[in-house]
Amino acid sequence: MTSPTTAEWHLCCSNTSPDALRFIIMCVISLAVLSFCLYELAAKPESNDRAIYWSMLSTIVSIWVPSPSIGDERASFAPLDETKTSH
Repeated sequence: MTSPTTAEWHLCCSNTSPDALRFIIMCVISLAVLSFCLYELAAKPESNDRAIYWSMLSTIVSIWVPSPSIGDERASFAPLDETKTSH
């Protein structure tokens, strides 16, 4: 029996992982929303209802940009090992 993380979906003519398909769909939808918001902001510079487009832009950006944290292993840098450096 395969685990959910290693399962493959059999689509019309390809096999793909569920995570890859979700990521592609998320990218396409995010790009569509970003494009729409940027177009509306550029096309109607004098409009009074620009707040909704700015809020959609900030929502999409906040979804994609990870929040900073001090204890996060991905963001931390390893200290230099002075024994391996040549003088």
